[in-house]
Amino acid sequence: MSSDTSFSAVDAALAGAPVKTREAATVRSEKETLSVAVEDRTRQLSVMLDDVKRSDEGRKRLIADVSHELRTPLTIIKGEAEIALRGARKSTGAYEDALRRVREAATHTARLVDDLLFVARTEAGEVRLDLQPMDLSRVVDEAREIFGHDVPLNDCIDDGAMQGDAGRIRQSLLVLLENARHHGGDRILIRTADSKDGVAVSVEDAGPGMSDADKDLAFERFFRGSNAAERYREGAGLGLSVARSIAVAQGGNITLTDRFGGGLVATLHLPR
Repeated sequence: MSSDTSFSAVDAALAGAPVKTREAATVRSEKETLSVAVEDRTRQLSVMLDDVKRSDEGRKRLIADVSHELRTPLTIIKGEAEIALRGARKSTGAYEDALRRVREAATHTARLVDDLLFVARTEAGEVRLDLQPMDLSRVVDEAREIFGHDVPLNDCIDDGAMQGDAGRIRQSLLVLLENARHHGGDRILIRTADSKDGVAVSVEDAGPGMSDADKDLAFERFFRGSNAAERYREGAGLGLSVARSIAVAQGGNITLTDRFGGGLVATLHLPR
């Protein structure tokens, strides 16, 4: 091999080395970028899969809960009909009593279905409210009148004028009042006050209160607190879920806090 050829080979090798180094660095960078992209996409898919699993679990739980809750009124309807039709002919009064109990069970079933549909539509973002100018103070007074118990009112709002669905807000307040009476006793107080983002209506009771664990679960469908079985055996456990769905649908919320001196404070927060 001539010296010229040797020098040419060496020059080529020296010239090629930096190119190969750059190519290797480029490949390494592309691999790292691809690896990061794959990891990021894997995390996204994992989150999506978890959401799907939770949604599926929620759907299964809802079906199981609905089946359980509907079983009782449907059993009553079926049983009353069978008793009325069994044996010899009965008096008109006996048939009327049976039909009255069937009607009560059917009314309970219809209310249960309506509440479930409202909660489900709220969670899906499909609920429709009749938002109109309203006076919150008047709605609170109407709820107190329908409730039928003398509930003191501490009214601290400057102006009750706002946009809202008066019927739904009244329904939400009645749920809070009923919940306070069943689980907290007869000492109930309503407070209204202006807040930073709107207005707040609080229903206070002097009952046994609620544990932190129960507060976290109180708005779950069909949940009943640890003191519910002792103090109140009726109801499906949908009240607070429906009440909060109403608040959320109007851009607000409901919170549960401990009352100073014992008891529970359920506060309905609404935007102006």
